[in-house]
Amino acid sequence: MAAFSQIVRRGRVALLVLAVLLAALTPSVAAAHPLGNFTINRFSRLALQGEQVGLRYIVDMAEIPALQERQQIDADQNGDLSQSEQESYRDTTARTLAANLSLRMGEQLVTLNIDTAALFFPPGQGGLPTLRLELELRGALPANGGAASFRDDNFADRIGWSEVVVVGDTGVAISESSAPAQGISDELRSYPEDLLQTPSSINTASFQWSAAPGGSLSTTSSPISTSYPQVEQQTDNLASLVAVPLSSPWGLLLALATALGLGAAHALAPGHGKTIVAAYLVGTRGTAWHALFLGLITTITHTAGVFALGLLTLFVSQYVLPEQFYPWLSALSGVMVALIGAGLLRQRLANVRGHQH
Repeated sequence: MAAFSQIVRRGRVALLVLAVLLAALTPSVAAAHPLGNFTINRFSRLALQGEQVGLRYIVDMAEIPALQERQQIDADQNGDLSQSEQESYRDTTARTLAANLSLRMGEQLVTLNIDTAALFFPPGQGGLPTLRLELELRGALPANGGAASFRDDNFADRIGWSEVVVVGDTGVAISESSAPAQGISDELRSYPEDLLQTPSSINTASFQWSAAPGGSLSTTSSPISTSYPQVEQQTDNLASLVAVPLSSPWGLLLALATALGLGAAHALAPGHGKTIVAAYLVGTRGTAWHALFLGLITTITHTAGVFALGLLTLFVSQYVLPEQFYPWLSALSGVMVALIGAGLLRQRLANVRGHQH
């Protein structure tokens, strides 16, 4: 029984991943993460104030990496993330992330201690949650000002948005900073549309700091937040229907009818070689039954191909980063199409020579 439950659970996860992949391939559907379902995004906000420095650090994982992380969080593999499992993951991951954050004041490495950490799973696409981890870290400022540098080495091999902000608060002045004093993504909640094709990739900052005369504010900024509101993200209602359980036969029939209608509408769109298929039917004087049979074969092979692609991606992503796997997959598909075309051309030329002789 446990084995059967495991199979059902894995099948449902695979279906959800397929929904995300299909939705990502549909231009008219807005993704929960504008940068893509595979991205891992980071935000760092350094605030120097009085005798201490505060660092607000946020990691925002899109649907696919969040799904992989949830498999690790679920230590007993029962499909439910208990409070203790979430807290264990939160604390362990917070320490790992903090160890890869480096802040130097001159030659001195500032020790950043974790004040608070919070873990959220905002809703994403296709019924899949995303993952958001927010940390507040603090360290002591040296007695004198000078040159400073910050570096974030987390997820250096993953694609996504990375942003660093440096502000001077009470009693501290910031100058010659390579980082802005205000973020542009609302702490990874809203990405500027004009930068989606060239996302921010800043993970370092250098600046000069000094004590501000009279304790005045050198840069307008809000105090370091210690509250963690749930992040609301746009979801695709159509894709999320995959996660809705069907409680009656009528619901199943409605779902099948809806799938049939959407599939028919999709088939009317350009692509899938429908022009070639139509030309073939006309050239061979095919009947309506021939067209129906050919359409059925096309539907089966197309659906099987989508499932095969989704399952292959889900399997390979355990060993290779998806953003590294996709270019090879695209190249392989192109080579396959070229080989099939070359084979058909060779067969056609052979037939022409046969008729000439």
